[in-house]
Amino acid sequence: MSKVVCVGSDHRGVLVRDFVVKLLTKQGYSCLVFGSENAEDIMDYPDIVRDITHNIKDSKAEFGVLICGTGVGACMCANRKKGVRAVLADSLERVYFARRHEDANLLVFAGGYTDGHKTIKTPEYKFLEQALIEFENTAFEAGRHCERVAKLDR
Repeated sequence: MSKVVCVGSDHRGVLVRDFVVKLLTKQGYSCLVFGSENAEDIMDYPDIVRDITHNIKDSKAEFGVLICGTGVGACMCANRKKGVRAVLADSLERVYFARRHEDANLLVFAGGYTDGHKTIKTPEYKFLEQALIEFENTAFEAGRHCERVAKLDR
């Protein structure tokens, strides 16, 4: 039986999502895919967050990957859900420590966005792959971190 991962994106994250699904499938995961079909299929990230976090909380997926334009809104929204611990993947170190100390179960990427004044670049595919590997291969340290993680849902 293959391991299941939820992967979703709004319209700004479709290209990153599709790449992530290919990587995970190659690694033997079955992917439940949520969100926009393409860049013209505009969807709000809170709707995708709802679908993914529901599957994570109900243990239908080992973990989730979520992509929106900046990654920030999706991460904020996901972390409001009980039992979900999302990390914005902006560095390999942040991904590592979020898994090791906070038992993160949702990895969030920026899909890329500009408002005409500032731009958040789409992550390079090499970084996406490295971040996924770091996320998958880092175990929760438990011990002294368990009580802190439990307090997140209080």
